[in-house]
Amino acid sequence: WQLEGTLLEVKAVLDIVYQIFVDLIHIYQIYYLIITALLTRFEEMNATDSKMTFIVYMNFVRINKEMKSLAVWVRSDLKFDFVIEVYEVELNVVKSLKIICD
Repeated sequence: WQLEGTLLEVKAVLDIVYQIFVDLIHIYQIYYLIITALLTRFEEMNATDSKMTFIVYMNFVRINKEMKSLAVWVRSDLKFDFVIEVYEVELNVVKSLKIICD
């Protein structure tokens, strides 16, 4: 991944990429809060809502994996310094939710 142009142009592009990544981290954190809230109410949900919540959770698991790989790329290739706390997916949670939904 390389940028061509003057130093000022390259810096401007990198600043924009950095801001977009920071925004993405904020969106991820909000999504994490929504997932947490949904999971705390999972036992109270009817079958339809629990299945939809399971789908939303599995999408979050996929996004979580992508955020981890994107964070590695941004740190190593773009040399951005940032802190991101990524949710550690527990396989027993996935299995339990799937059993409840089935």
